[in-house]
Amino acid sequence: MPEGILSAESGEERVLAAPEPIEPQESQMEIHKPKSVHSWREFLLELGTITLGVCIALAAEQTVEWFHWREKTNYATDQIQSELAASMFYSLERIMVEDCIQHRLDDLEQRLLSSGEKWTPVVPAGTIGIQAGDAVAVPRRFWSDIAWTAAVADTSVTHFNRERLTSYSRIYANVNSARDQNQREFENVAHLNLLLRPVMLSNDKKVELIGVIEGERILNHELALNASRLLGGWKLIGLDPEQGRARVARNSTTFAACRAAPR
Repeated sequence: MPEGILSAESGEERVLAAPEPIEPQESQMEIHKPKSVHSWREFLLELGTITLGVCIALAAEQTVEWFHWREKTNYATDQIQSELAASMFYSLERIMVEDCIQHRLDDLEQRLLSSGEKWTPVVPAGTIGIQAGDAVAVPRRFWSDIAWTAAVADTSVTHFNRERLTSYSRIYANVNSARDQNQREFENVAHLNLLLRPVMLSNDKKVELIGVIEGERILNHELALNASRLLGGWKLIGLDPEQGRARVARNSTTFAACRAAPR
């Protein structure tokens, strides 16, 4: 007999009923139990369904990835094309002003060779543009490769076709070389600007300045020669050198100074 509990008022012993057991409630989640495969046909059907689902998921992921890289590649291409359009202008400009710069250098050299110790100042080669007031009118250009560097850094270039990538690589190698050569030209022009002043020139100083003239003569020719080698490259990337020449004729202050210079 189960133990009772003594009532405080009557002293009677009462028996407490045992609590009824709580029945477990069924889960609201529907669980699909695996079905047993009864034939190869059912097995292959199940396998095909799973494989198809995986293939669809992978194809969707690849499609999203393709659109992502197409957008990045198109943006990189637009930036590079714009950058190289400016470089084509600078390159064609070097071809169009080469003879003019060489003529100016020859003139300065002849003056140095025939002058006495007291130097008679020469007039500046140009009066407009960033080279205004210099003894030799040399184009000062930026020769940017920012867009190309950015495309290499984010691997956009790996999605270019082989021909375009090869063309870009070749052109930018020339751009980097031209930037270095143009910077050295600035240094040469800075030395030659001494000839704008009425100074006393010793023979040693004259020899030094003639050496600077010869160095600038070589740089000027190399820049024009490399620019000539790129003429076919511009066409390969969809740029028109003839339109570039027209832009140089309209907008280059160095070319304008060359046309105005006496011959």
